[in-house]
Amino acid sequence: MVYRAGYILAFMVIFLVPVQLCAQISPDNELFIKHISDKTHPEKLFHRAVTPDLNIIHTTMDYTLDPNVYAISGSVTHQFLVSREMQAITLRLAQELSPSSVTSSSGGVTVNHSGYELELTFAQELQPGTQYDVTINYSGTPPDNGYFLQAVENGIPVLATFAEPYGAGDWWPCNQGLSDKIDSLDIILTIPQQYSAGANGLLISDFDNGDATHTMHFQHRYPVVDYNVAFAISDYVEYRDEVVLNDKTFYIENLAWEEDLWIAQNNTVNLPPVFEMLSDYFGEYPFADEKYGHMQWPRGGAMEHQTMTSTCCWHYELLVHELGHQWFGNMVTLNSWHDIFLNEGFATYVSGLAYEALFPETEYWEIWKTQKRDHIITEPNGSLYVEDTTDIDRIFDARLSYNKGAMVLHMLRGVVGDENFFQGVNNYLYHPDNLFGFASMETFIESMESAADTTLTEFFNDWYYGEGYPTYTVQYTPGCSALFAVTLRQTTSHSSVDFFEMPVSLHLISSYADTVITLNNTENNQYFLIPLEFCVEEVEFDPEINLVAGPPTFIAGIADNDISRNVTISPNPMKENTLISWDETSFNMLNIYATDSRLIYHQKVDPQAREVRFTDALPGSGMYIFELVADEFSVKKKVIIK
Repeated sequence: MVYRAGYILAFMVIFLVPVQLCAQISPDNELFIKHISDKTHPEKLFHRAVTPDLNIIHTTMDYTLDPNVYAISGSVTHQFLVSREMQAITLRLAQELSPSSVTSSSGGVTVNHSGYELELTFAQELQPGTQYDVTINYSGTPPDNGYFLQAVENGIPVLATFAEPYGAGDWWPCNQGLSDKIDSLDIILTIPQQYSAGANGLLISDFDNGDATHTMHFQHRYPVVDYNVAFAISDYVEYRDEVVLNDKTFYIENLAWEEDLWIAQNNTVNLPPVFEMLSDYFGEYPFADEKYGHMQWPRGGAMEHQTMTSTCCWHYELLVHELGHQWFGNMVTLNSWHDIFLNEGFATYVSGLAYEALFPETEYWEIWKTQKRDHIITEPNGSLYVEDTTDIDRIFDARLSYNKGAMVLHMLRGVVGDENFFQGVNNYLYHPDNLFGFASMETFIESMESAADTTLTEFFNDWYYGEGYPTYTVQYTPGCSALFAVTLRQTTSHSSVDFFEMPVSLHLISSYADTVITLNNTENNQYFLIPLEFCVEEVEFDPEINLVAGPPTFIAGIADNDISRNVTISPNPMKENTLISWDETSFNMLNIYATDSRLIYHQKVDPQAREVRFTDALPGSGMYIFELVADEFSVKKKVIIK
């Protein structure tokens, strides 16, 4: 263990280097995608939850390890309860790891180890309400599936662990699944004296054994899911960043390799403001009584191991993403890999919120949204709901689970409004069934609907379970008028959704004025009439990048001015009835709108007809818009009713 933070800080002061100039802060979606793809592994492992009626109260891991050696040796002790009578429990442990002994204070234990199933049969039947324990001493060479890692990085050996989603049993005997969190955890690591380690929770002791080894004892007193238990051992440089929130101080404990120390320090120093932002949005950091930290590991990407993220690199967006997981994924964990959005969509959106809230003088927020949107629309299909949870690459698809997930949250925020959005998210996080436990997509939807006091069924059917995205055609009439007329048409990229009901913003621009209008687009070919006090010369679609949508098409003016001239309405102004006639055109619908864009009348038109007489009474005198609709365009005329 080497501690050099003070010397580095002095160096920074002497040379007066602005921190943010050295940090990798600006959005870089290609780099982010690379981190995601590097984190996943081609091995397609799927294993069911082993014993769903098992509740592990406490786990103690006690290992002797050397980062130069690809092997594990030690013991795991579980203290547990059962919810029904049973004689045996089944844990998950790779066949390559052989238990040398299994003991329990309740008596003898018979072991049957086949494949990944470690079946432990007790001498007496286990009863609900009684606490039991079992200690498994084991050793061996874990399978090479990418979950137990040993490498040499620029001459420095490193040993680290990984487990998400199904890999915990590759290196420790666990009750795998998304139904039981270990209530508390101790990790005890005996390692060569020259190396240091990181793990979940607080380091409560570091004992020199007098034999060129030392023993580090980490204590974690929060519920933790099996895939979030981890440690890493290497020749690290150790430094801290202080976080002060509401007069409470805790530390970001960082373990970096010496060659990466400079870039590490210049990025982690930017995280305390993120803690403050997240605490404002989503409540106090969930593990503030212990710590947060980072430990470098020998693989790509990063992993949000509870209180101690493993990371390859020190890019700002990646670090913020993993910090966001401490709320979304760690404090509240998804209860099914079908709904990985509840972990990854939120963590990705947290990085966007950081750009929005903490860098208002830059274009980072707009760049972030643009990059995410442009990545999503590179393919026409894909839902957030994961159908095949045996496919790890599909679960952790960067385009869908991460980027589309984040932008769907942003669009949801636009639909329900900021106050309702953040209230709904907090309702979800602090729901008594979710807090430090497991949550469902249904609970999230209910939380958002309750906060917004509305139904969101169609939104989630379209954007969560449905596939693809919309592409808009904006037809408008430029020029000077007291009323701005625009029609929105939409096509969808995938047949699973026939229409996306969404608010659509347009930036109306002239040489001397501009304004942004938001249209509640609830149907296709929807016509809007907006009071306006300047001449529209240009229209910009979705100026704040709040939609996942394809590149829009603009049609300025009536689609065919000759056709418009061939449509006559007489008399106009009208009193009781009027005749609408045209030449050489096929229309199929007549719509009539009030000046506030309400559709107040419509009737079908025979495509063979060349005229239609309107005789029905309208609500009152004033101006109305008569629209004749064809398959590919429409013609609108103003009619005065006396």
